[in-house]
Amino acid sequence: MSKGIIIFAQNNEYVNYAEQACACAGYARKNLSLFDEICLITNTETLKPNEKLINEYFDKVIVSDSFQPDNIRLFKDTTHVTEYAPFKNMGRSEVYNLSPYDETLVIDCDYFVMTNVLDGVWGSKNDFMITKYYSDISND
Repeated sequence: MSKGIIIFAQNNEYVNYAEQACACAGYARKNLSLFDEICLITNTETLKPNEKLINEYFDKVIVSDSFQPDNIRLFKDTTHVTEYAPFKNMGRSEVYNLSPYDETLVIDCDYFVMTNVLDGVWGSKNDFMITKYYSDISND
């Protein structure tokens, strides 16, 4: 039974999510051990300028240019810079169709795995799992 981690990353004009995904994959590889591969799902526009770096961190890359539409959200870089920007995350719902693994752990590219706790998800009988509790960095 194959076990894989999937990270989605599609850059926009403000954020290089491919670089964040590589950092995310690096921490997952360092702190988790019970998986077979780490896979990036991205688009051509993100892959081309970052391909060398991506190939250092990911065992597999799936390119899909069909994710539409963009999700327009307020981007806040600092307290002085706020603009509406496209966030290209609408394709995450396709993970069931795109994943080449029997068991898949989807991690946000801006989430850095710092412990081995997520190794506990493998072998679960649940079709879908999501955390019940979370802590917002701003303590809201």
